[in-house]
Amino acid sequence: YDFLITNPPYSGNHKERILEFCCNSGKPWAMLLPNYVATKQYYQAAIAQHKLQPFYFVPHERYKFYHPEGTGYDTSPFEGFWFLWFGEHTNAIYSWALQHLSAASYKALVR
Repeated sequence: YDFLITNPPYSGNHKERILEFCCNSGKPWAMLLPNYVATKQYYQAAIAQHKLQPFYFVPHERYKFYHPEGTGYDTSPFEGFWFLWFGEHTNAIYSWALQHLSAASYKALVR
């Protein structure tokens, strides 16, 4: 693959495993994850270990996650946003996004 786009399961250790896989691959990625992942030690350690500087795309509205009837919650207890890393092109893509994406298309675009 050239680029990984994923919305992994949020249960168990799936978040940690996909993050480890992505960081170890050295290939660009976009992961839709709960906002709280950015504050977790495993995330901070993985980003530091691989010297990555991703950025984050926060949509205006919360994503609605649908689940089989009788499982999960009616509404998500967290916001999901995109964790983005494009390899050597990350800074250029982040700068391009700041200049060309309409503020109406996102709530925040941050590093």
